[in-house]
Amino acid sequence: MALPSKKGMANYQRVTRNTASPGQRVVMLYDGILKSLRTAREATQDDSPSRFETIHNELQHSEQIIRALISALDFNADSDLAQTLEDLYLYWIDRLSQANVRKDPEIIEEVEGLVSDMRETWQKAASEAMKT
Repeated sequence: MALPSKKGMANYQRVTRNTASPGQRVVMLYDGILKSLRTAREATQDDSPSRFETIHNELQHSEQIIRALISALDFNADSDLAQTLEDLYLYWIDRLSQANVRKDPEIIEEVEGLVSDMRETWQKAASEAMKT
């Protein structure tokens, strides 16, 4: 069986994004954060000079996705939940800023664990929403 081409994969990913439910889209955003955090954490173990740029870029990418999650919060629907999520997301951004300055894999791992836990929660919620 042949592997799909880059163009084929890009088309598949675009269709998946466009047909996903809102909950599934949130899960995809969490997946993007986790991918960047994993790459940044792995780069901290690298000895090459380019590791600093990789860590910085991947942590910045994670922060951008988190800011997108913040901008999507609906304070009119449930202000308490939205505020709680905003506080959590701002905590993640603060910790990632610290990790970026220090190039600290432990801080990255901390945030990675928190994001992973939230991803699982959103995955369960999205699955339940699909059943109804």
